[in-house]
Amino acid sequence: MKLKILTANIAFGIPKMSNIFVNVYTHLVIHGRSMLTLFLNPKALKDKAGYLKPARFKYFEKHNSLKSITSLIEKESPDILVLNEVLKQFQQGELEATLKKLGYKSISFGFSRHYDDATVSSLVASKAKAVPVAIDFPQGSHPGGGGGIAALRFAESMLTVIGAHLCYANFTWLYGPEIEAISDFISKEIASGRKVVTAGDWNESSHTINAYPSFSKLNLKNAEADIKTCPTFFPKSKLKPLDHIFTPSDWQTLDAKTAPFGSDHLAVIAEVETK
Repeated sequence: MKLKILTANIAFGIPKMSNIFVNVYTHLVIHGRSMLTLFLNPKALKDKAGYLKPARFKYFEKHNSLKSITSLIEKESPDILVLNEVLKQFQQGELEATLKKLGYKSISFGFSRHYDDATVSSLVASKAKAVPVAIDFPQGSHPGGGGGIAALRFAESMLTVIGAHLCYANFTWLYGPEIEAISDFISKEIASGRKVVTAGDWNESSHTINAYPSFSKLNLKNAEADIKTCPTFFPKSKLKPLDHIFTPSDWQTLDAKTAPFGSDHLAVIAEVETK
């Protein structure tokens, strides 16, 4: 059976995030002075809690749009869809309604721990019937502390699909535990006789991810072969492979590509042959 899988970080649905000036301004509105701390002294954010910010809420309320990602989904029509940086308060309802119209029968959301006024989330959707599954996933309440994890478990095909947005890799106190949590869940799914696909924004290359023994022993294959995806406002040579689709090692990748849609991440699309 062939499956088309699409994963994309939609960058809060803010148009033109592939423009460096729009991107920087947007992140300053969202995170404020924490952006400087993020780069200069990330450990200082370890115990920092999220906070309400009226300017952030108003900015998202005025500027967020799902037009670009909706157009891409309509064009590619993936069987399995993973989206990151979806805003719960502004986009969850609209996305659910849109995806149902496009034929998606199963949708699962997983939420981050920061910003109660604009909660970042991850989404997994499928055109086949599946049941949402909760995963114990450590996240920080500070900027860059992870953007949620969601999963769907299919009864007929014995397949589990996970969509995740991991924290920044330089948050060493958190990135490792997040990898361990995902690996532990996948290991249990495989032990129960299920196949597993996991995709999303991993904030690192597959080489670094597979350096974690708990993940490498799962024997998953990087279906898109570390295509460089981010940040799109830099030249292609400066992009990094941060967005991945991992599939069972015995599945064949028929095609893998990226697609721009206005985000600071390229979408990754892979067509695979299952076994």
